[in-house]
Amino acid sequence: MSEPEAVVADVEEEKVGFEIDELPLQHILLFLPWIQKELPKEKIHKLYESFGMTEGQRDELIDSMAIKDGDAHVKDIFDAYHKIFQSDLKVAHWIARWFIQESNSLMAKRMLFDNIDPGAFRVYKNEFIENPTRPDIVPKLATQIPIIEIADSLKRHVTDQKYKEVADNAREMYQKNSLSSMWFARCTFLINFITVKPNTRKPEYWLNEFFAACSYHPRTRVYPFYIDRYYKTRLGWFLLSHAIYIC
Repeated sequence: MSEPEAVVADVEEEKVGFEIDELPLQHILLFLPWIQKELPKEKIHKLYESFGMTEGQRDELIDSMAIKDGDAHVKDIFDAYHKIFQSDLKVAHWIARWFIQESNSLMAKRMLFDNIDPGAFRVYKNEFIENPTRPDIVPKLATQIPIIEIADSLKRHVTDQKYKEVADNAREMYQKNSLSSMWFARCTFLINFITVKPNTRKPEYWLNEFFAACSYHPRTRVYPFYIDRYYKTRLGWFLLSHAIYIC
């Protein structure tokens, strides 16, 4: 009697990255600074029908670009895109597809997150994109997070050089002192922090490192709490298991 054949289970590799036509709204908003930069008024006029936009949506978007004192129109641009994308996700997907496939932006090559560490991607997807109680984590961080305070904490308290480089880059962008540069700085910081491959830490720990960096300053502590109201317990276990101390 012959030996039974060994059954080899099909182990599906963990999927990393998003499909181009299934990009979540929050993730698209994370790349909005570069998307809107590639779509000035002239291109919106030319391409709005191919994006599935109505004339009303086109006009609303173009009106948001009207120059105001300083660069106050930046908030209007974000709000206009956000409103249109929320009302019709197909428009968001068409614009994202165009950005990835047709634009010259270097950020377009990073948008699918297909080169990210699998563990880091899992944390981003589970804790940010699919968070059932907080559907607006990414836009809130992208428009509000105090970069200088977090960068200071990373510089002083985090030992991994890669995180310090992320902090230095964000600080340099942020200190140009305009709403536009601050928006780009926040989104660049988040993208780099999520996707960085540290020298001495596991990439999948990036959210715990973010919680730790936010815990040093009163202006930044509110953000971990917004993401996870029990973050202190979670952070405590992480710091204890890795012998990291908050001073």
